[in-house]
Amino acid sequence: MPIRRKKIIAIVTLLLIVGFLYYLGPVIAPFLFSLTPSDKASQLGRPIPVKIESLKENEPTGVLWRAKPILIIEMTESLRNDFKNLDDLVCSQNHEFMPGQYLVMEQISSYLGCHVQLSPNLIELSESNWVAGFIDPCYGIKYDYFGRPLRSNYLPNGKQACELTRLKLVPHSITEKEIIVGL
Repeated sequence: MPIRRKKIIAIVTLLLIVGFLYYLGPVIAPFLFSLTPSDKASQLGRPIPVKIESLKENEPTGVLWRAKPILIIEMTESLRNDFKNLDDLVCSQNHEFMPGQYLVMEQISSYLGCHVQLSPNLIELSESNWVAGFIDPCYGIKYDYFGRPLRSNYLPNGKQACELTRLKLVPHSITEKEIIVGL
C-alpha cells in the first residue's frame, strides 16, 4: 500500500473519531458522570472521627457510619480477662481476634440483620459475677461483649446458633486524639 494512501486513511480515521466525540460527547458525558456517587452517598461513606476523650470506660459509644449503627468499646484490663473467661460459653474459641485498645463493631446481628442491644447482666460467669453482652431482640440470639455468639443460642428453625458469625468488625484507625471509623 502506498504511503499516501496510509496517510489518507489515518487522517479520515482521526476525523471520524473527532466527529464521533464532538457529536456524541454531549450524550455520553452525562451518562459517565452519572456513574459517580452523589454528594449524599459520599457523605454517608466518609470516615467518621470520634474523639477518644468522649469515650467512657466499659461503656460502648454509638455512632452512625454508612447508615449502620457502630459501637466503640474501650478495652480495659477487666474486659480483656472476660474475653478469655467466656471461652467455654461462646461458639468459637478462635483467638485470632484479640481486641486491641478499642473494639469497633457493627451493632447488627449476623442473623437477619436486627439491631442488637446491650444487656448489662446477660451472661452469668458465676452466681455473683455477671458480664454484659448483646441480645438480638428479634430472635433472642445472645452475643458476648466482643460480638461472639453464645453456645446457648438456638435459631427459630431449631439449629444451634454456632453457625452464626460474630458481629462484624469495622475498619478503623487510631490517632492520638481520635478514632477514625471507616477507612
